[in-house]
Amino acid sequence: MAQVDSILIDEARTPLIISKQVPASSERYDVAYKIAEVLKRKVHYTVDEKKKAIVLTEKGFVDSENALKVDSLFTVKGSEGSWAGYITNAVKAKELFTIDVDYNVMTDPPRVGIVDTFTGR
Repeated sequence: MAQVDSILIDEARTPLIISKQVPASSERYDVAYKIAEVLKRKVHYTVDEKKKAIVLTEKGFVDSENALKVDSLFTVKGSEGSWAGYITNAVKAKELFTIDVDYNVMTDPPRVGIVDTFTGR
């Protein structure tokens, strides 16, 4: 019984990821990627590797808004939402995730698969 309990407890640490298709043009991801490549750690954002999180600094917000020519990264226009999530996720991908370790890119059909580092699946 102890082994089963251990497995259930260990598996419970792995978050359940539920996703769905959302309308978003690939153009937004491309633009966010280009901005993230220019932003610098400790100048435009801070990184918490333990929590796998990044936080944009004031300069990060201002420079991103200037690059996008928007008043705020949080302004919502159209069905794609605000730019804040795109920029934040692009910087996270740059700083915290490694291909073939944290995620895989599959070609048929085109998609990204998240790798559970606990189970390796």
